[in-house]
Amino acid sequence: TELYVAEVADDGGVGEPRKLMEGLPDGGQHPNRTLRFGPDGLLYLSIGSSCNACPEPNPEHATMLQIRLSENGKAERRVFAEGLRNTVGFGWHPETQELWGLDMGSDWRGPDVPPEELNLIREGLHYGWPWCYGEREVDRIIAQAPEEVSREDFCAKTEPAKLTYQAHSSPLQMVFYEGSQFPKEYRNDLFVTMRGSW
Repeated sequence: TELYVAEVADDGGVGEPRKLMEGLPDGGQHPNRTLRFGPDGLLYLSIGSSCNACPEPNPEHATMLQIRLSENGKAERRVFAEGLRNTVGFGWHPETQELWGLDMGSDWRGPDVPPEELNLIREGLHYGWPWCYGEREVDRIIAQAPEEVSREDFCAKTEPAKLTYQAHSSPLQMVFYEGSQFPKEYRNDLFVTMRGSW
């Protein structure tokens, strides 16, 4: 629930941590956080959902936050994208600078539903969770519907996944390949690690 910064010395020693931010959403079902600096110099922080499948009472759960340092040295945050159940792995394409992320779907639904997702994460978009998955598929497992709109209308306005793959693969991390050891056609491709279902 807190974000700290500390200086790292040339000898590898770590200085005294300084608190940049507090009041981040608690972990719930997804306590781990991933943070990375984007090509814009801003910090991006993935906040997973608090539950398996539920409407979130905290608008910062199941989001990608964007964090910037203000002139007074304080960190300020805002929701960059929402409807991302648990985007642990994310990063920017080396050439296009587009933000991509791997999202884990809900559990307890059998071996094939819902699919895991590769999303092109853009500012201000909603990626569907908890009412939609994959390519705008309506998810009826949750008793509550979105406020003031049908599930179908809500899902029609969300951003579909760019790629879906086997449910419960649990993508954990990703990296765009910029090396020269593999054949040329691998350049700028995405490598993904998957833990598999728990």
